[in-house]
Amino acid sequence: AKCEEYITEACLKAMDLSWHPEHFQCYGCLVQFSGSSMSYREKDSHPYCDNCYTDTVLPKCGGCNKPITDRVIKAFDTQWHVTCFVCVQCQTTFEGSKNFYSVEGQP
Repeated sequence: AKCEEYITEACLKAMDLSWHPEHFQCYGCLVQFSGSSMSYREKDSHPYCDNCYTDTVLPKCGGCNKPITDRVIKAFDTQWHVTCFVCVQCQTTFEGSKNFYSVEGQP
């Protein structure tokens, strides 16, 4: 699938495609999946290892800039960890609350 050359020997099937085993690798860091116990995740028809998927594909929190892997709050055209979207004055979370005020673009 990656090189588009004929496969005449060992073949690996993944993502509904046939691959040379050495060419089935992470789109981000190029680590090979064949011959290892690593799992992969698919995004835009590309395989990613867990680390690259987390670093490059998952949305980043508007508060801490770390990848969001769990529940999310959407506000100010960005996504936030539930624990990061807090009042800048008192650090109280808005989880379960329907309303908050914005002062200079901050909750």
